[in-house]
Amino acid sequence: MKKLFFLYGLAILFALFGCTADLPEIDMSKQESEEQNEYTPATRGLTGIDGQFYESKGGGVLGAPSEDVLFINTSYHFSYLPPTESQIKAERNSASNFYTSIGVRKVLNNNVFNLIWNPQNYLSGATGISMDHIFTEPGEYEVKGNVSYLYSSGALTRDGEYFKSKRYTVVSLIGGTIAPSIQTIDYGATPTRLTSTAPAVSAAGSTITYRWQWTTNNGASWTIISNSNSLSYQPGALTQTTKYRRQAIAGDQTVNSNEVTVTVYPQLLVGIVSPSLQTIASGSRPTILTCGTPQGGNGSYSYQWQTLSGGSWVNITNARSSTYQPPVLTGSGSSYLYRAKVTSGSQTAYPRAATIEIRNDVPGGNIFPLTQTVRAGVTPAQLTGSIADYISNTGYTFQWETSVNGTNWSNISGETGWFYQPASTYSRGTTYYRRKVMLNNLFAYSNTVTVIVN
Repeated sequence: MKKLFFLYGLAILFALFGCTADLPEIDMSKQESEEQNEYTPATRGLTGIDGQFYESKGGGVLGAPSEDVLFINTSYHFSYLPPTESQIKAERNSASNFYTSIGVRKVLNNNVFNLIWNPQNYLSGATGISMDHIFTEPGEYEVKGNVSYLYSSGALTRDGEYFKSKRYTVVSLIGGTIAPSIQTIDYGATPTRLTSTAPAVSAAGSTITYRWQWTTNNGASWTIISNSNSLSYQPGALTQTTKYRRQAIAGDQTVNSNEVTVTVYPQLLVGIVSPSLQTIASGSRPTILTCGTPQGGNGSYSYQWQTLSGGSWVNITNARSSTYQPPVLTGSGSSYLYRAKVTSGSQTAYPRAATIEIRNDVPGGNIFPLTQTVRAGVTPAQLTGSIADYISNTGYTFQWETSVNGTNWSNISGETGWFYQPASTYSRGTTYYRRKVMLNNLFAYSNTVTVIVN
């Protein structure tokens, strides 16, 4: 008889610390809505008193706090209402020797627990049981209620249980939550105020103070914001993506809220308008102006071309693309300035204005050397000339010309650059050269230079 009671005790311990077994859960009428908040570990199994497998099924109702986070040094009430004896016998008609228990154990690593089950008590029979418990240190815990029993399987006696369990995280301070979790702003803009959606909560009503922090390196380091001691916080204008969090402090405990992110679009930058400088004859139409490719902003850009009039920039009607064709311009000696206003979100940028100068003549310029004498078959020096009047302007074109008498001139095919290199020749005599400068319908000639071959 003593041996039987000893084995019975082992059966109860096995019911509390079981190994895994793939056995289905029983569909009990007492499984109420609380089951949605319960943590049900994998079914377990042990070797029974007769060397057979232990049977474990979910069943019954665990009465426990609905929240998932509890506080230390606070009393909580737990209860377990198991299936009735008749319900269990409907599954195992030979079930007997019912013992009900409820207890708390600490989770060490996922499904690994400490060895202290700490059952409240055992209650003989498939009846309800409850307990009050105070958690004395933070951590993750499991509360479990179960009813164990014996049943016959042929000539063998086996162990079984029905159980319900729920896991809790036990803390001394909860940091609360802040919002909005994500917002996106333009470069230099001010974010929406960061508000508290849930304040911090501490155990035993300890006094809580707050402070806010920010980071621009994705949390690698955090900076405390001075004088930020309220539930909400208003950031200033930002030029880079920044994260924020609120810290709750109670005694020697400091806990962080969730982190929120303010994403900042890059600064809007615009290249130059090209061509940046044109010189045209009065009554001519300038070359089309093109705005440099924008960078930064939100990636979407709009344009508005403007012209300087009376000292103020004035929008040009229907000029809203990245290019603009100025009209025919008149007024010798006048200058016209144009620029593009580029907008991306709330950002606006202006490229450097383009200038269009109006002239009624063009500079012919000077070329040199004025005279050179070379032997037959020797290449003369290159003919160069002043380019200051042309290098920073667009619209000018060139054509080199040659003459054997300085009166009748002909174009040199393909020679349309600033400079010209005469070819060597064995023909003795004198050759004259000049450069024709053209601008729209205007043109002028440089001075004449001479190459003598002897």
